[in-house]
Amino acid sequence: SGATVTCTGNPSGFTTSGLSFLSVDIVPGTNFNGPFSASVMNHLVVTNAGNMQAMTFSAIGLLTLTTSGNINNGITVTGPGTHGFANLGNINQVFSFTGDSNDVIANLGTINPGIQKSGGGTLDIDNRAGAFINQGIFTYSGRFGGNTTGDDLADLLIGNSPIAFQSGNSGERDYAQKYFALFA
Repeated sequence: SGATVTCTGNPSGFTTSGLSFLSVDIVPGTNFNGPFSASVMNHLVVTNAGNMQAMTFSAIGLLTLTTSGNINNGITVTGPGTHGFANLGNINQVFSFTGDSNDVIANLGTINPGIQKSGGGTLDIDNRAGAFINQGIFTYSGRFGGNTTGDDLADLLIGNSPIAFQSGNSGERDYAQKYFALFA
């Protein structure tokens, strides 16, 4: 607890749990060959300039992630807490939040294929000029609206719609984007 870990080379993965504070620095040229996982912590600060596979965070009270590298299999955040993200690189799978959390994203890079938020709390996205969030932002919550089961997945399956939806690419463009939905 209270330590700083520096990751270099080609680690097979990283797992940490149960600490009060940890700072992790993933330096340029680092290539993770497995997942990065952190859970049940009071405070975690991660700076990534490397190439990651998946990143998973669960039950982190205060989380700060700054990435200028690549995250190939997305980011998953579950549980309550306050989570801040600055993306200057590429997140190549879904950026997903589940739980009663307050989440802030400053995007100066690319998030592909988008952001999903399920549960209570807040989601604030600052998508800067020249940055992209491809294929949309979906926010579901079983706590809003009169016709809800209280379960986000069940609400989706029975046809309740998201409380917020942004389609298409949110980067600056000089052409229109089109989308469609098909339900069988």
